[in-house]
Amino acid sequence: MIRPDELLTVLVVDDIDASRTQLVDLVTDIGHHCLQSANGREALQYIDAVKVDIVLLDLLMPDVDGFEITRQIRQRITGKWLPVIVLSSLEGEEHFIHALSVGAADCLVKPVRPAILRAKLRHYQRVLSLQTRTAMLAQRQMAINETIADAIITIDSSANVCELNRSARQLFEPGIAGELIGRPIEDLIGIGMTELAGTHEYVHHPKGLAPVPFALTCSDWSLGVQSYCTIGLRDLSESRRVERMKDEFLATVSHELRTPLTSILGAIGLMVAGAAGALPTAALELATVAQRNGTRLSRLIDDPIFLS
Repeated sequence: MIRPDELLTVLVVDDIDASRTQLVDLVTDIGHHCLQSANGREALQYIDAVKVDIVLLDLLMPDVDGFEITRQIRQRITGKWLPVIVLSSLEGEEHFIHALSVGAADCLVKPVRPAILRAKLRHYQRVLSLQTRTAMLAQRQMAINETIADAIITIDSSANVCELNRSARQLFEPGIAGELIGRPIEDLIGIGMTELAGTHEYVHHPKGLAPVPFALTCSDWSLGVQSYCTIGLRDLSESRRVERMKDEFLATVSHELRTPLTSILGAIGLMVAGAAGALPTAALELATVAQRNGTRLSRLIDDPIFLS
């Protein structure tokens, strides 16, 4: 049983009323939606205006034959695959071979046997379902790539740019004239293919603005026999700004602590040394403890780890 979300919209194109009606009844009995057209021009108008999944097309029609309709469908439908199954009652294979050569996906001999039609529609239903899922995955991956904040550039084995995401286009297009696709990566970032693997930072110099540092990563991959490299550029401006703020804060804290601590340690040292007179034993022990802890704090403030 076909689920409602898997139903196909089948366009039946045949100039003979009885033959067309028989096909429409067969398709409807199988469980799919059906549209019908008595001529080629009307069929092309349907394809332009309505979502059609499969075309059942009679080859021999008086105004525009099935061969020409098939050619025009292939020219009009470029973003997806629209299977065209041609039908003919003629003997021989030459007309089917010709139809397949101009873009038909399959062929059927008229009169069409219901079991054969059912099997073919089931087959193309699975193929089209797979096509839809693949297209959705591709769109999802493209959407993710386009919304990543990092600039992503893919180059081929000749070190020429073959793909950029939106962040990369925004980064380079204002400063580089002409089309970016097909240009050497060295034109964009000033780093050649042989240097990429050992480079971890790239400094961008936008015209009229301060240089912008980027962390640079490279990932090699392949598709069949073709190899690619994807370059990621992550803006380090904010992290560098935070690092500077942290360094300035720690330097300020270190300075503000060091000055009074030096005075305190000096005073405690004089007291322990008896400059203000002999201290009672209990007071001397307390002063010695304060001096020891103050010295430890002073070393901590002066430790480079504290300032890093």
